[in-house]
Amino acid sequence: MPSESNKKWANLVSSLTGGSRAVANYYDELETTSIHVLTTLNEGGKVCATIGLMDVQHEPPTEILMDSVSEDIKLENIISTAAFYIMKDGWKISPGVIFETLVSEYHPEIELKHLLFVPQYQWGEALSKVHLEQGYIYPLLAVGITNEELDFISKNGVSELESVWEQNNVNVLNWHRGSSV
Repeated sequence: MPSESNKKWANLVSSLTGGSRAVANYYDELETTSIHVLTTLNEGGKVCATIGLMDVQHEPPTEILMDSVSEDIKLENIISTAAFYIMKDGWKISPGVIFETLVSEYHPEIELKHLLFVPQYQWGEALSKVHLEQGYIYPLLAVGITNEELDFISKNGVSELESVWEQNNVNVLNWHRGSSV
């Protein structure tokens, strides 16, 4: 059962992203662990957010956001799998952390193979640091990156890749894009 903080988080994301809204419970392969995922659809595409990751022992408390300009990407599967790695295996996320090959599990046909966690930027301060009953959470945006971008990060760092994105006006919410480097 979602807590009051979970409900407030889902309502906040829904109000900021707009469009139609659905919440579904996703289970791991053994059906021993689950996570609620909010999906909103509007003319701008699809946004997904975990609901309940904040309840797992993770410092700082967080939730994951994913955004796509198209609806055909299986964001719900990708975001729930990332949450299971955090919940079950103790993986940590923070800005700059990469979950390698996670996207390719669901979309081997696209060039974006890995997830990079960055501070969200689309909704400004409203989702950067969110005050809930249990305290603050610090949501992160998970964006896809290519093998070439992964290599670039290993040599130059995440901030350099973000600079390339900014200089070239790369839409990181386009999950069908090619490499930016």
